Amino acid sequence: MIAMAWLAWLRAFSRPPRSIQRREERVYPVSAHPLDIAARDAILEGLLVAFPPRPIEASGVTGGLPEVQWLRKELAGVAWPDIEAEFVRNQADVLPLLGPAEYLAVLPAWLRAAVNEPGSDTADAVLAGLEYPPERLDGFTAEQREVVVEAARFILANNGRGLDTVNEEVLEGIERAWTSRKPQSSPG
Repeated sequence: MIAMAWLAWLRAFSRPPRSIQRREERVYPVSAHPLDIAARDAILEGLLVAFPPRPIEASGVTGGLPEVQWLRKELAGVAWPDIEAEFVRNQADVLPLLGPAEYLAVLPAWLRAAVNEPGSDTADAVLAGLEYPPERLDGFTAEQREVVVEAARFILANNGRGLDTVNEEVLEGIERAWTSRKPQSSPG
């Protein structure tokens, strides 16, 4: 009896610190409508076209926390298509920590993960970040902004909750935020 209590206590206190534990991903039920694979694939292709893969210069990550230093090291020199879905899942809420150049460089990886799993916590975190974006939008082209809004529409329509009143308001906020600022002209 004492040995079992000791074992339970030992297990409770031998977990890694919360900052390095893996995140438990919550996935909502699939939408009542089947996922439109062709639409999903078109958005994923649009991400590749609008956001050409380039190595990330992670010098703009802000803050001095160990997690931020680790993030800076992990993202340096990686192109967004090479960022694995599991990394995005475990770091779903880090977009606010990124500087403008890094935000532009990695947002497509977060969008890809959200489009592939529209009912996930990752998708919710991405949508929250899209609705209230900071000045980071200044570097996005019109084509990139359009793909971001299309991805948001797809995620909201397929997240298992559908385009209810709340999701419609979220989509309106995203559309307003991503279309109200003058985009950077496309490189010619």
